[in-house]
Parts: sequence; C-alpha cells; structure tokens
Amino acid sequence: MLRLYYISLFPIITSCVNQSADNEIQPDEKIVIQHDSTAAVVIAEKKPFDDSLKNFFANPFDFYSLKNKTMHMHTGHASDFKEEFFKKAPDSTYKFYCYWAVEFDLRKEGYNRSLLFATWKPWNNSKAKQYETDNEIVVGIRSKIKWKELGESDFVGKTKNNMEGKFGEPISIENNCMIYFQNENLLILHTEKEKIDWFKYFQIDTSQIDPMNLPDEFLHFKD
Repeated sequence: MLRLYYISLFPIITSCVNQSADNEIQPDEKIVIQHDSTAAVVIAEKKPFDDSLKNFFANPFDFYSLKNKTMHMHTGHASDFKEEFFKKAPDSTYKFYCYWAVEFDLRKEGYNRSLLFATWKPWNNSKAKQYETDNEIVVGIRSKIKWKELGESDFVGKTKNNMEGKFGEPISIENNCMIYFQNENLLILHTEKEKIDWFKYFQIDTSQIDPMNLPDEFLHFKD
C-alpha cells in the first residue's frame, strides 16, 4: 500500500524550487517515490499462514478413527522413538506406547515401519490399558505412505509448493527437510525431487529440543 505523508514531501518541493535551472528535472526524467510497506505486507501475509499452522496442529489427524479403520494396529513400547524427545506425560501413570498399522508393515520389527504413531497411554488400571480404550495422547507420527485416512496429515506425494502455499515458508530447511514450528509443535517434511516422500510430526519437549538446532535423528526417516 502506498502511503503519502504531507510532511515528508514539503522539504522535497522546497528543495526543487530552490534548484538552479541547470538542475531542473527534464521532461524525459522519471521521479521515483520510494516507500517502505514491507512490515505491513509481512504481517498481512504471515497471519494466514500462522492460522493455517495453528489449525493443523490443533487437529493433525483423528487417531481414534484410524484405530477403528485399520485391520489392526500392533502396539508396544517400540524403540523407534526416543520418548525424551516428546512433550512430557501428564503424570507418572502414563506409559510411552507406539502403534503401527499391520496392513502396511505386518508385524515388522525394527526401525523402518512405514507408519508409526507415538503416544502416552494411561496405565493405571486394566481397562485403561486395553487396546479398545481410546485414551491415548498422540505426541508424534512418522510416515512415508500416502493414505487418505490420515486426513490433513496425508502429505506424501504433495509438492514443496503445495506446502509453502498452505503453511508459508518453513523456519529452516536442512537435509532436504522443510521444518515448521509453532509453540511445542514440530512438523518436518522431507522432499525428494520437489515432492514430499516422508514426514514427521512431534509435540516436543522444548527444554530438551531446540527446533532451530534439531538432533540429527529428526532429519532422517528412522530415529
């Protein structure tokens, strides 16, 4: 937006009147009025992206629905994620628990499961421990599959431009990873030939993890 300030133009006009004839502006010369509206543009453009990130982090996927729609999710205290990376559990009765979809990886063990969820699950009574009890707090996901059931988190196959159009420019790019961060929420989108081939989402413990200086494990598919 062009903003004109009367007080700033007056000295220019006065100066022009006092110039000698030799310094008069010729008909073929151009007068360029410079103005700085950068701050306003940044604020106007940044807010929708901030809101888009905020909305995504508020509801990245429906984990309980995924539990019901998959063949079954194998569960266990998997070593794929380091629990110290994540937002702390509400209290000591919670157990760090991972889930992975059987139809994608069968009962594959190890570090390369295609779709993995990290959760805190209450562990204070027999009912709370049951798979059918929907009481998990999801604090992370790692995926290299395209699956529409992931909803807003179905990133694989989308382009880098898609993501920048949705979330704006990342706070940094490392190892072909687009890194987005807001509050305690961290989204990492890895690109291969300008397309997302895997991603990670974490609710991190910011006393342990600096989003501007991520551990190397964050920047590779396996942890």
